[in-house]
Amino acid sequence: MEASSGYDFQGPFPWLVSEKIGFSDLYTCLYKASKSIYDQRDFSEKELIVFRYLCEGYSVSQINKLEGFSEKHIYYLRQKTKRMFGLRGNNAAALSFYLDISKLNRRW
Repeated sequence: MEASSGYDFQGPFPWLVSEKIGFSDLYTCLYKASKSIYDQRDFSEKELIVFRYLCEGYSVSQINKLEGFSEKHIYYLRQKTKRMFGLRGNNAAALSFYLDISKLNRRW
């Protein structure tokens, strides 16, 4: 294993690291990331359903028709999660982030 290069992995996750990171630092980073809020967050069943559809490109009205959730509740779930993770807007980057979050959840 390589010597530590001084990464402390402090502050809010995710962290930016060099592509030349050593094995021990990478291990530490991955270990600390596994304990992060993204992995510990328990999603409700409705949140899982809504965000899976949103990540797959379905609109709010389509989710309403498929699952019977009110459009107002779908918007609420989306906003609640965006606030929790500090996301703004409904752009492709935010939806990509939702998809990454959903892949971390082991129930999917």
